[in-house]
Amino acid sequence: MTDQTDSHFVTAELERTDCFLCRPAARLLADIDNDFFTMAGLGPLSPCYAIIATIRHLDQLGDVSAIDNFSHYVERIRHTLTERFGSCRLTEHGHSPLCTLANSQTVHCFHPHVLLFPGAPAIQTSANQHFLSGGVVFDSLAEALKYGRDLDQYLLVSDTPTSFSVYSAAGGLPRQFARALIAEQIGDIERASWRDFPGIATAEENAEFLRALIRGDS
Repeated sequence: MTDQTDSHFVTAELERTDCFLCRPAARLLADIDNDFFTMAGLGPLSPCYAIIATIRHLDQLGDVSAIDNFSHYVERIRHTLTERFGSCRLTEHGHSPLCTLANSQTVHCFHPHVLLFPGAPAIQTSANQHFLSGGVVFDSLAEALKYGRDLDQYLLVSDTPTSFSVYSAAGGLPRQFARALIAEQIGDIERASWRDFPGIATAEENAEFLRALIRGDS
């Protein structure tokens, strides 16, 4: 019965057309705060690959206090992961839709979130090569997010907790572009697509480990 249940879960997650952050899979949740949550991501490209998002559906983090609160939460989780794995790369594909438009939908869902890749190779140099105009560098996540509010689509890349580069992408970026940067560095570009390589079992193991790590039990 468990195998059948797991099969249904995998199929349901891969066929979703809605925003997976508006209704995250319970078995992948690792931490829930008042306004934010951490979950293990499908298609893990690094140990304990995680996604941090707002609980409320928002098109963007519009006001300064919301950005500051989100940044503080992200910094806390990132610090925990860095202590365990030695490094934790962070990316955000700003103002990028997460859903697939279905017949019942008329607009895309934009849900603020960042991706965390603990122990993954650095990607800053690779990002600079893709954006010849270069990025605007900030020393905090909050300042980088505030700058991104006034852009159309953008990519935020951070190899360390003290440097955050924002690249304007007004013409749009391919889906999962940030994941492609990581996949490129680990020499397995095909795994950039979490739909093609969901790694459900590993993601669930990551969720369990993340819960213990964030609680301080591991």
